[in-house]
Amino acid sequence: MNKKDLFATKYYLNEILLKYNKLNIEIIIVQHLLSDTLLFVNHLRECGFYINRVIGIEYSSKKRIVNKLKINGIKVISPSFDDLQRTIDEIQSELLTKNSNKKFIILDVGGYFAKSILKAQRKNIAGIIEDTKQGLWEYEKISNKIKFPILEIANNNLKKIEAQFVAKSILKSIYINLINLNLDIKKMSIGVIGFGDIGLSICKILLKNKVKYSVYDSSAVKEIHAKLMGFNFVSREKLLSKSNLIIGVTGAESILLKDINSMKNKTILVSGSSKNIEFQTNLVNKVSIKTKLINKNTKLYFLKNRKSIIILNSGYPINFLNNSSLPLPISDLIFLQLTHCIKKILVEKLPFGIGGLSSKEEEMISKIWKKHHFN
Repeated sequence: MNKKDLFATKYYLNEILLKYNKLNIEIIIVQHLLSDTLLFVNHLRECGFYINRVIGIEYSSKKRIVNKLKINGIKVISPSFDDLQRTIDEIQSELLTKNSNKKFIILDVGGYFAKSILKAQRKNIAGIIEDTKQGLWEYEKISNKIKFPILEIANNNLKKIEAQFVAKSILKSIYINLINLNLDIKKMSIGVIGFGDIGLSICKILLKNKVKYSVYDSSAVKEIHAKLMGFNFVSREKLLSKSNLIIGVTGAESILLKDINSMKNKTILVSGSSKNIEFQTNLVNKVSIKTKLINKNTKLYFLKNRKSIIILNSGYPINFLNNSSLPLPISDLIFLQLTHCIKKILVEKLPFGIGGLSSKEEEMISKIWKKHHFN
């Protein structure tokens, strides 16, 4: 056994899922193609699942992982991010509209199948499993029309554990990029837009390390939460005008085109959520006179208002610049939840629409994970 492995996930697959009939089930996976995904796919195959294909997200897929999957006989598609949705739509048209006895379990990470899933032949879909809040929001838009089960793990308590490690990865990548720009994070004012699980974790780390920061969220509930916890919650206007570096972790559009005029000269923009939704670089291009590539991860935009801004990683989530966004034990916790969701689809008669894991199920998953990582 590898010294570094998804120990709990492998145990669950081999000891629990191995006995269930998977003859007519094929799995389609949309994922960040990192070393942990390679392990997960390999363990699924060892358990007897047929992997129809793996679809990699460009900004978070490593070429060596793509190549290893292909060497292992897996059909892998890794389109450009601009072509990702079109590619998934074509896959749905090809596979999910055929009159076949085969059923598909789809592991999604961002709601990519939600865009056109209603056009698919519903009896082919055994179920969809969604990993992220942003993806969950996409499925919620069509929830009243769904005729198959969708299981989400985005809102459960175990998922919150992941947020603190994502926050560490975001700040690590920022720190490395600032060094490359000859900048010291402790001499800067950091603005955090979004006080969800990741935003909260980022603020905790900045506060602990005595980095000057401020945070803003449009939710009044989160404002109360932040202020009562002692965080430096400020108005949106103050954050935009006083920050040297702004981290967007809302899962939506955190920086609007009109906001650019309020920002300091050479403000650095960083995304900490999925896709390129926090601030869209195509909008920045509209108010730019020219651009300059500082390094492969950093671009300087000269604006029509005579200011300039810097965008890291083209507006895509910066945490994936690391070789792995999460420590392997935390990935194991996430994949273990996904594996349990696969079991539920295989053995339970689930209602149509969106569902999740019960607190009892989370407790069971935690006990399995604990045996492999704490003992």
